[in-house]
Amino acid sequence: MLSKRGEIGNSIPNKVLFFIQFAIITAGFSALLKISSEYLDGRVYLEDFSNYYVSYLLCYGLGIGSLVYNAVGNKNETLAGHTKKAVYGFAVLFALIMTCANYSLWFLPAPDYSGRLFRNMYRLLYLLPVFLGSVCGSYNFFRCISGLFYLWKPYAGERNKSMRVFLTVFFLVALVDLLILFLCKYPGNLQTDSFAQIYQATGDFDYSNHHPFYHTMIIKLFFETGLAVFGKYNAAAAAYSCFQIVFMAACFAYGVLLLYEIKAPRWMLVTIVFCYAFAPYHIMYSFSMTKDVMYGGFVLVAVASLFRYIKGMGNNSVNILVTAISGLGVCLFRSNGLFVYVLWMISILCVFGIRSIKENPDIGKMIISMMAVILVALVMKHPLLKVLNVSQTDFVESLSIPIQQIGRTVSECDDLTESEIVALSEILDVEKIRESYYRTSSDPLKERIRAEGNEEYLVDHKADYLKLYINIGIRHPGSYVAGWIDQTYGFWNAGYKDWHWYDWVDPKIYDNRYDIHRTVISGKLNDIFNEYLWLFEELPVLQLFLCMGLHMWLDLVLMFVAFIRRDKGGMIVAFPLVWTLLSLMAATPISMEFRYFYSAFCLLPVILVLVLRSDATSRFD
Repeated sequence: MLSKRGEIGNSIPNKVLFFIQFAIITAGFSALLKISSEYLDGRVYLEDFSNYYVSYLLCYGLGIGSLVYNAVGNKNETLAGHTKKAVYGFAVLFALIMTCANYSLWFLPAPDYSGRLFRNMYRLLYLLPVFLGSVCGSYNFFRCISGLFYLWKPYAGERNKSMRVFLTVFFLVALVDLLILFLCKYPGNLQTDSFAQIYQATGDFDYSNHHPFYHTMIIKLFFETGLAVFGKYNAAAAAYSCFQIVFMAACFAYGVLLLYEIKAPRWMLVTIVFCYAFAPYHIMYSFSMTKDVMYGGFVLVAVASLFRYIKGMGNNSVNILVTAISGLGVCLFRSNGLFVYVLWMISILCVFGIRSIKENPDIGKMIISMMAVILVALVMKHPLLKVLNVSQTDFVESLSIPIQQIGRTVSECDDLTESEIVALSEILDVEKIRESYYRTSSDPLKERIRAEGNEEYLVDHKADYLKLYINIGIRHPGSYVAGWIDQTYGFWNAGYKDWHWYDWVDPKIYDNRYDIHRTVISGKLNDIFNEYLWLFEELPVLQLFLCMGLHMWLDLVLMFVAFIRRDKGGMIVAFPLVWTLLSLMAATPISMEFRYFYSAFCLLPVILVLVLRSDATSRFD
């Protein structure tokens, strides 16, 4: 395609191809801008979604920039077989993500007098450019970075101050969080789920694993300790907040320590420490009473310790022990944690291969330890909780996606058979399903079923309702797909303007029987800090740092880089976020809940440095 470095090929076909690609990418971006600025056909679309257009603007810039770089940078070499497949595969994947997330382009209003064929062609002229533009831009981007083997070289000097680095990061992060807690946000951030766990810990509610029981036990330990020492419920809640601050500071320090010991450049270390200490979500979540925070810390430590083991850094027995303990935390501190951990182990098996495990006993030890963690977690989550009379999550909680798909179909379609209406009415009246359906959250429908429906009948007739679910889906696949997209899009597409952290002490549906309340010591500092939080919510450039989908895309890009480099360690550290996303796509109750994906924001800074390192080998290669 190119004749001279710095010039687009002189031949007319090459120039035409360049400008065609430019036009296609621009057309796709223009279609996204149109849907971002209109309220379409009486339905709620991207305007109501409050899509961060800046995410698409960034992607457009990367696509055009990559196209130009490939044209003037002599990127006409033939790609290796596996690299070529990866480039095409990831380009199509990202195009599907963009297109599916913006399926509402198909509902663009057309003139009333127009025929069906005209309306469909008109809508296709918007939807098709999104797909083609995404394919073209993504292809050029992945082709551009396919020659990127590393971004940084190891620091040349000696590094023998590991303990000093760990303690410095630990105390810096903890100090920032503790200052904000005690001066501005005392006793921490608590919401409905937090109070449900507090009331279990104090004996007001029966124990349940709806919110992880072992996290509730940690709340109980520090809440009772704080109450015994200070005699005040506010102090009891603050005692847990202090523990969580210390725990997360230690997790972040452990991650930075790994990067220090692999000799990452100082500027990278400083940038990541700054992120962990001053990013608004890390500060706000450090004293938010929710299991998702500790889950994020456990995932970070599990990934870092396993990477140390793979690279042969430090004491291998200690690395295996730390991986096992943190892995148990991953399994126990989120309902989907065990699912994520099992898939992570399977992906490690696939990366190294069964033969490698037989030939190298150290890989076998790693897999055996992970299997042991899974076995222990299963015992702790089921037989042990049964002995302790701890109830499990109710059945309807696991049906968020099917419930939303049924709700979407019932709300949009009126062709249900009499037998289907009768069957659904056994669980909840069809009119109440229509009234309660909310396309980005299954909670209204689930709560209505619990309060007014017949969940026991659903449990007793699972096979019948599975058949009903399949039959309705066969007739209305579009409604099912749309229902699934609207329920999950926040985690895998760009970014959306929704709440990212809660800043209150509010039990909402419960009475605040212990009068736990917000206390602000420094009003001036609190105002400054709130202004700082507001900037991230409102400034387009800073909004990028809050986009869950954009961070997931970054993880996929890093997965691509690790794959084309045949970097087994890089692929292994990138997998947990992929499986976390998959678990959310299968069962999330809310489409844009930032805390559900908080682990990505804990882990990605470390993954970024590990994947882009110059040494892509491990001791098992």
